[in-house]
Amino acid sequence: PPKALRPVWKRKLVDGLLVDCGVSIRRACEALRFDTSSYHYKSRRTGQACLELRIREICETRVRYGYRRGRGGTDFLAGTVRCCPGLRPHCPIGV
Repeated sequence: PPKALRPVWKRKLVDGLLVDCGVSIRRACEALRFDTSSYHYKSRRTGQACLELRIREICETRVRYGYRRGRGGTDFLAGTVRCCPGLRPHCPIGV
């Protein structure tokens, strides 16, 4: 089966039908099997800028141990930099 389109893309298709064919929103949505309430939906989500900054601050200040470590980060105990994570796990700093 073909991949389902997201509502954003279906809205663009409905808008195209409105302009090209001159049909109503209801008929365009019906032709594309798209619910009219989804067409009229407006997100009311507020900005997340302050939350993203706080998360970034926490990630920068806390050292994470374990297997989910960022690429190119320093190894805490050995004082080395992981330049080639797959082939050579640890290289001296400055290489």
